[in-house]
Amino acid sequence: MLPSTADRLKQATDNEAFATAICDGIKAHFGWAITSLYYALVQVSRAYLASAGRPAITSHSQFQSEFVRTTGDAALYALYREMQDSSEEARYDCNPFSLAEVQQLRENVYRPCKEGMVKLIQALSPKKP
Repeated sequence: MLPSTADRLKQATDNEAFATAICDGIKAHFGWAITSLYYALVQVSRAYLASAGRPAITSHSQFQSEFVRTTGDAALYALYREMQDSSEEARYDCNPFSLAEVQQLRENVYRPCKEGMVKLIQALSPKKP
């Protein structure tokens, strides 16, 4: 059975908390904080697509096509892609990100992307009286 929208949003919250723990507690391995934030966006974006009734996503390229087609929001996808690229730089290119770089990405890329996706989910949710 596929995770529900609530399950995905909970996982996103857990990933975000892990990124915070890396930055505030461990104070090292900042590339993993970026990767954790990226995977938080993966969960939020999949929650949105599931809420929109779109099929389950099994690859990054399928996600790109489905997300842009469903939202029509290329700017929001560009933020998502910037987080993906930064995560890949950390994991595959051994880029030693600093705490300041994580904070910059969190504020200027992650947060607006997450907020945009949450608004999309909320727009699909039935209004409560």
